[in-house]
Amino acid sequence: MSRLEMRKTSKWWYGVWYENSNRHVKNLRIVIEGKRPADLNQASDRRFEASRAKAEAALSQLAGDPQDQKRAEALVQTLHQIKTGHRIGSVPLADMYKEWAALPGRITPTQGHLKWVESVLQRFTNYLTTAHPRIVEMGQVTAVAASDFMVAQAARGVSGRTYNEMLSTLKSVFKKLRRKAGLAENPFEDIETRQQDTRHRIPFSPEELKKIVDTSKTDPFCYPLIVTGVCTAMRRGDVCLLKWKDVDLQNRFITVRTNKTGSTVSIPIFPMLYDVLASQPQTSSYCFPDAAEIYEKNPDGINHRLKKVFRMAGFTDDENDDSTPPLTDTEKHDRGTAALVALTDKDHTAKVRETMKKVFDLYVNGGTVNTIAQELGIVKGSVSLYLKRVEEAVGFKVVRRSSVRKPQKKEEGEAKKDDEGKVKQVSYKVNQRGFHAFRATWVTLALTAGVAIELVRRVTGHATVEVVLGNYFQPGREDFRKALQDAMPALLTAGGAPSRDDQIREIVMNSTGKTWKQDHVKILALLPKTEI
Repeated sequence: MSRLEMRKTSKWWYGVWYENSNRHVKNLRIVIEGKRPADLNQASDRRFEASRAKAEAALSQLAGDPQDQKRAEALVQTLHQIKTGHRIGSVPLADMYKEWAALPGRITPTQGHLKWVESVLQRFTNYLTTAHPRIVEMGQVTAVAASDFMVAQAARGVSGRTYNEMLSTLKSVFKKLRRKAGLAENPFEDIETRQQDTRHRIPFSPEELKKIVDTSKTDPFCYPLIVTGVCTAMRRGDVCLLKWKDVDLQNRFITVRTNKTGSTVSIPIFPMLYDVLASQPQTSSYCFPDAAEIYEKNPDGINHRLKKVFRMAGFTDDENDDSTPPLTDTEKHDRGTAALVALTDKDHTAKVRETMKKVFDLYVNGGTVNTIAQELGIVKGSVSLYLKRVEEAVGFKVVRRSSVRKPQKKEEGEAKKDDEGKVKQVSYKVNQRGFHAFRATWVTLALTAGVAIELVRRVTGHATVEVVLGNYFQPGREDFRKALQDAMPALLTAGGAPSRDDQIREIVMNSTGKTWKQDHVKILALLPKTEI
């Protein structure tokens, strides 16, 4: 059973419903318009009744009561027909990309853009399947579901630019399919863009990179993905979806079209990567079939597995200098929710995952061990156990020192919200020490070692030299530059080309009276001008 609530101090409709004897309350983010009656059993003016109908429709998506669902659908149909003059259509979520791609247009989109739109819509569909399973058509997508999805994207650490591009794509798709899907309003229309983060990923030092690779050896699932990322500078999605048809083991080259930009890149296969690929059974079209399956169903599931390895190696999303403020309550809630939704059966059973989410949500919203135990009908020891599991899953401290919530001073970088409670213009931190930092490490290594920028572009797939230099070439200290130049090739190309010192040593050892002039020229060519 579900019902609507009005609160004296709020302009929003609230929904209340019970599921498995558990009480749920949620701000529906729909404004109470018109004149409020003294009691909800009383009728009021047209604006109030219209907002009530919208709220009931939104509540029905959350509560799932069959009778409420039918009544809400009838109300939505009536409101939609009044606003648009026609009945609501139907576009299943699974058909969004197909319907969008079939729209007539004056400009033919590039293959890269098509793949981008398809990936965004697939991610959105996957999210709704988990977080809002009752939504199966575009016409059922509410502003609440749209906002929840964008909050989840911010929580998983995407850059401001990527966040804004995803938002723009979804706004455009829903706008163009609005009539066919029977949408009276675009659910993404009122979501604000984010400030684009200008912080760079931080390249790993040789010691750090070796620690990550060594740590990953304890995880047979993650090890080949990490080695591939380290040796190729490929993005996480491209690594997971790498196919054998794009791998030439005999000539030791990978030639693949990237999913994000659609550009074709050519990447030499270093010995460490060769050993990994050669050990993979070719029983599927994918080099890493288990990773491909998880990535296509739930990309965040891959991210969760990789984060565990990075945490074991001593690197987390929150690793910054000492001046960086701790996570705010809002950031903890958003990041934690996204991490818990990404859990799979391999981590915990469905029942345990559901209880973890309930405990986490109640706790970050001010609950104590005692109140949560009473609310969920479990013992206090179980609540503590679930909180411990939550901390292991989300990767940051959740438990407070005191059970009493204290008002926190607003820190710089805290999630700002408008008067509707929506996140807006937030400067989120880029995941500077995660999988994507392998690209920064690879590019920095190549450039500091003197590799021509055009060759770097052939590997990374960037469209312009400026993108590479502006976003990745950040070597920092001179000793870091030297360490990369001297140590990194040995790590990545063990068994491959010898280092500069090894080449000089070999020339000297093999030099004779007949070859010393040629050897002299070879040695000078290997030395930087500053050392001559």
